[in-house]
Amino acid sequence: RGRAALPLADRAYLDALAGPRFPGTTPWTERITAWEHAAELAPDRPEVWFGLADALFHVGPLVGIPDASLRARAALS
Repeated sequence: RGRAALPLADRAYLDALAGPRFPGTTPWTERITAWEHAAELAPDRPEVWFGLADALFHVGPLVGIPDASLRARAALS
């Protein structure tokens, strides 16, 4: 409900956590994009990088991201 009042980086993090189409279902490709966007806006937040790495590692190969494990590793370094 208070999403619009959040700073841009916090909104991006919320979108990544819940999915940009919340309360509807968001395809994983869009969720990974949301994690990448959150990482761009909040590069100093470790929870964002962990979320991106987790999504890439566990779901990336299933949605056709060929270098998902390498990108996950990069997100954690």
